Amino acid sequence: MVQPELAAFRSAVSARLGLRFGDDKGALLEEALRARARAAGRRPADYVEALQRNGSPSEDAALAGLLAVTETCFFREPAHFAILADEVLPRLRASGTAPRLLSAACASGEEAYSLAILLKERLPEGAPRLPVRAVDLHPGALRAARRGVYPEWSLRGVDAGLRAKYFVPEGKGFALRADLAALVRFESRNLAREDPELWAPRSLDAVFCRNLLMYFEPAAAAALVAQIARALAPGGRLFLGQAENLHGMGRAFRTVPSHGAFCYERLPDSAIPSGPGEGGGWVGAIADSAGRVRALSRSRRPAERARAAPDLAAVRDLMARERYTEALEALGGPGGGERRGEALLTRAAVLAQLGRVDEARIACARLLKRRECRAGAHYIAALCHEHADQPELAREQNQAALRQDPDFAPALLHLGMLARRLGDLAAARECFTRALPLLEREDPGRIALYGGGFTREGLVKVCRGALDETGVA
Repeated sequence: MVQPELAAFRSAVSARLGLRFGDDKGALLEEALRARARAAGRRPADYVEALQRNGSPSEDAALAGLLAVTETCFFREPAHFAILADEVLPRLRASGTAPRLLSAACASGEEAYSLAILLKERLPEGAPRLPVRAVDLHPGALRAARRGVYPEWSLRGVDAGLRAKYFVPEGKGFALRADLAALVRFESRNLAREDPELWAPRSLDAVFCRNLLMYFEPAAAAALVAQIARALAPGGRLFLGQAENLHGMGRAFRTVPSHGAFCYERLPDSAIPSGPGEGGGWVGAIADSAGRVRALSRSRRPAERARAAPDLAAVRDLMARERYTEALEALGGPGGGERRGEALLTRAAVLAQLGRVDEARIACARLLKRRECRAGAHYIAALCHEHADQPELAREQNQAALRQDPDFAPALLHLGMLARRLGDLAAARECFTRALPLLEREDPGRIALYGGGFTREGLVKVCRGALDETGVA
């Protein structure tokens, strides 16, 4: 494809959706351009011209369906839900106010439904309540959210009691109970656009906008943060992903560390400084350092980045904090570093967590062909099959991983979840029983690589809850 044509498409998409695309996204953009041009019955150049001249909301949604990242799970980053439960909800209850919560970039709905579960659990019967508002532009994700049926792996952070209370088995997954589903209202919204209704002044008490700003152009991110600041009541909280911060955009907020994490509190108007803000405190300092590192990394020639061996310990530290986009950047472009099987395995694990399962599966196939890191490659391939709703293939890959390493705790845990999902409770109990002591002494590096953002303690809690659910005290 002609490069100026692709560059014009990249610019048009960024202008309409706010999304930022690095040079490594050329193939993704080209595929999306060809698909949308075909759907419109136009040549790619004519389609780009029409998009620049008079794109429509429906076309924006179609592009989001091809280009947006939608990977998530229930109660992801649990500290944020703890902050909401322990600090925000008590304050609102004391004032007799119904919590006004928004899940922005809600993807397939797990975050919004997690908020609804929290409201059900923490607000007494009869307390004032409003539906959780949830917005996204990805049409497929919104359809999945409204359907409210999820695979076992999406519920890995939900303990047995809550699972039994709010979900019922349906087909190969679990469906939300109707009374919980009624507590969330899903809407199609383009968060890169001005939206006075969504961001009405002082209309919200908490906004979860996690893992979106990292994909936005700086100007689009700043505009969105300004709209959120306008919509949050003083004292309201903004929750971002662990890989994100308000560096340069946080004039209306102060950083609030709590529960081993942090969020941002909307300042009273009288307390907002008149000059540009930096997000405040140690978060701003970390952002300065991270920005310098990224700038130095970008300043190196592509060939140098490809040849350089990545610092895998640093990458796994980023993975442990669910900073997967930064972890992928730290790995560098595919090249010389991937001659090491461990580096290619790490790339596969990061890609799987980012929802780029086709690329992760290709990396696993390369490892298996080279007969390197075979247990890990089979396990990550199992996660990819689970993501594609192929539980039998996922089970086969986990079993292959355990033939290579019988003490591979994450594979045992995942295999137990798959067995439970498929109705084989005896096999599930056996896997969970074997996995628990192994998880309790698992190496932190392997937890970072395979734990999907969970700590060792988190995985142990998941395993113990699964044992309780399958009838083992």
